[in-house]
Amino acid sequence: MAYVSFSHHCGAMFLLFPVYTQLIATRNRAQKLALLLLIKGWPQTGKRRFPNVL
Repeated sequence: MAYVSFSHHCGAMFLLFPVYTQLIATRNRAQKLALLLLIKGWPQTGKRRFPNVL
């Protein structure tokens, strides 16, 4: 019984894993793009707020 439920749980995780990683990748890409636009759009704010990036 425990083995069956465990394998079913792993199967569900295996099916959802690509979707989950794609969501994380999309979110990280959006955050990097927003940070890049913030630094390019407002360079003074970018230099003051993110001194280690520039």
